[in-house]
Formats: sequence, C-alpha cells, structure tokens
Amino acid sequence: MNNPVVFVDPDGRDFGLYIDFEKGTVTVRATYYTTNQDKNSATNATKSWNEQSGKFSYSYTDEKGNKQSLKINYELNVEVVTPSEGQTEMGALNQALSSNTSGEGNVYKVVDDNKLDANTNGTTSQNFIQVKNSKKDAETGSHEVGHSLGLIHSEKGLMTASSTDPNRNNNVQSDNVSNTLNSVGSNRNNPNNVNNPIESGAGRATLHLQGASNPRAPQTDKGYRKLRNGTVE
Repeated sequence: MNNPVVFVDPDGRDFGLYIDFEKGTVTVRATYYTTNQDKNSATNATKSWNEQSGKFSYSYTDEKGNKQSLKINYELNVEVVTPSEGQTEMGALNQALSSNTSGEGNVYKVVDDNKLDANTNGTTSQNFIQVKNSKKDAETGSHEVGHSLGLIHSEKGLMTASSTDPNRNNNVQSDNVSNTLNSVGSNRNNPNNVNNPIESGAGRATLHLQGASNPRAPQTDKGYRKLRNGTVE
C-alpha cells in the first residue's frame, strides 16, 4: 500500500494529541494534503470527525482520588496542494508533507477504481490515504481518516471492516475514540511518550501535555499511570 518510490513518510507521525489540563480538553489535530479535484471528498471525510467534538470525554481518577473529565475535540484540516509547472500531483503532495514538521501531516488521494482490489474501497498506510473514485462521496473517506488517527476495525459503526456489513453506518463509537487515546504513554520521565498503534499501518500520535501546573495534571508515577488508564465516555 505504501510505495516508497512515490510516497514519503518523513517522521512516522500522523496526528497530534493535545491534552490541556487548564482548559480541560483533549484535542486531536491533523492536516490532510490533497489536490483541488479531491478537496470535496477530503473535506467531507474530515468533517464527520470534526462533528464529533464535544460528544465524548476522557475520564480518569487523579492521584488524589478525584475524578477528572476532559472534553474531546477534533481539529482536522484540509489543505489543497497545487503542483508547480512540471511537477506531478504526488510530487507536490510529497513536498507539502515533507515540509510539515508537526507530526500531523497526511495525504488524502482519490484514485481510479482499478488502482485498488475489487473488494477494497480504500486503504490507509499510516499517513497515506487512498479512496476509490466510486466511493469518494461515501463514508469510505471518513473510515480511512479514522485509521490515520490510530483506529482499528470494530464490530459496528463507521469503523466496521466492510462497507457492506449491515452494522456499518456513520456512527462513531466510544471504543473507536479509545483507540486514539490509547496513544497516551505518558510517564514522569517522559510526559509526551506515546504508545505504538494497535495495528500496523494505523496512524501514530505526537503527544503534547499542556498546563502541567494545573491540579488535573499528574505529578507522580501514580498520577501518570492513572492518566494512562483513563476511559472514553
């Protein structure tokens, strides 16, 4: 799925996870580089995730025994890349991705149906998303964006493996969001440590803890352990 000849993954990171103890929020951020002809598909795919903002919370018990709850928000942006004279689309997308040093860059590309297997509507290899042209207006794009945020397949909702599964719909489940928050590997020596994705090919996070002096923030090994063991509600 990821051909190094045509695609460059400069840092192995695909989305940012910002935990702000002052504001009481968790924000998932990513940028999806695409071409003008694929803009609508990419915009719709990210919109379905941005609309999940405020619907879920990350809850944990702090080191003093107080229950804390952080609202989960999504800030997924689409940026259109225009190839310069003599430059291919993939060359322009690679250039944009390589210039993004945030660890939050991705490529979103609609491809001819014959570029993917007959039973495959879309693929995600870390931060490279491909969606069949015939499925560019379906929920396939949102499903693949989910994979770029570290999500694995689930038994129902948007992240079911097959688009023909009767349990497949546009709904995002709490266990889907938990996949993203499982990236939190914080400890006292390395507060911004991240866990590897549950499945190979899924997106990997860059973690940012903010507001360290706030009472919600962990200060001890016990506090970091409790933060890591939080749940999505």
